[in-house]
Amino acid sequence: MGRAGDHVKHCATQAIPNAGINTALFTAINAFQGQYPTVRSTGIMAAGIYAYYALQCPMEAIEGRRSVWHNFGSGATLGFLGVQQRMLGIPFLSESMHRTLIFRNVPMALVGGGVYGAMGFGMGLLNGKDF
Repeated sequence: MGRAGDHVKHCATQAIPNAGINTALFTAINAFQGQYPTVRSTGIMAAGIYAYYALQCPMEAIEGRRSVWHNFGSGATLGFLGVQQRMLGIPFLSESMHRTLIFRNVPMALVGGGVYGAMGFGMGLLNGKDF
């Protein structure tokens, strides 16, 4: 494998511990809020978090650097697909709030992509990534 292939292989395996740690953390937060985990909900969360980290690999390989925009792209993609498939809700935005004048003509999946992308962007900043 070339340099890019090695990077993708390393990043894909690096995503496994990150997914496990973050799944445990978010499952605990949900449980403390009274939302008790099921095998299905925990599996979906683990797969989503793994995909979030794994989707950044090709972007990093292509650009040759780590950027908050990779986090944004990964979060926005998964947020859009998750909301569109009704597997994810949109944090910070209720269904009734979506019907307001600002979001009336914007599809929920697009709003979800924006919210999850912004959250990914913030996580990238917290991890010290560059623009």
